[in-house]
Amino acid sequence: MGYAITAEANPMAELSDRLDILIETKTQIVGIEIKIDAGEGVEQLARYRAALGRLAAISPGKQGWSLIYLTRTGADPGEVVPASWRDISVSARHIAPVKAAEREFSDWLILAFADHVSTFQTTS
Repeated sequence: MGYAITAEANPMAELSDRLDILIETKTQIVGIEIKIDAGEGVEQLARYRAALGRLAAISPGKQGWSLIYLTRTGADPGEVVPASWRDISVSARHIAPVKAAEREFSDWLILAFADHVSTFQTTS
């Protein structure tokens, strides 16, 4: 379908650079680092950015890459795309049809996920 998703990916085979989620489309690479109850490692985001940049540079057809940093609060440590679990919950609700009769099983699953992550506390 034009994309691949890998959980716990090592973009450049470096064991120290394990992204939680790696999404590759025909033209883009998106890494997602998820933090719930853990802090950042030393230079972790800088290493991930470098690894994604190297992967995009050697991957035919890739026009760009980005790193999403998903935290409880949507913290923005700079040079990443900040996101919070509230952002995920709101976005998930937007993709399901408004009318319940028009929803498929996958829509109900996404809405259940949205409900679940909306309960995550937004403490720093």
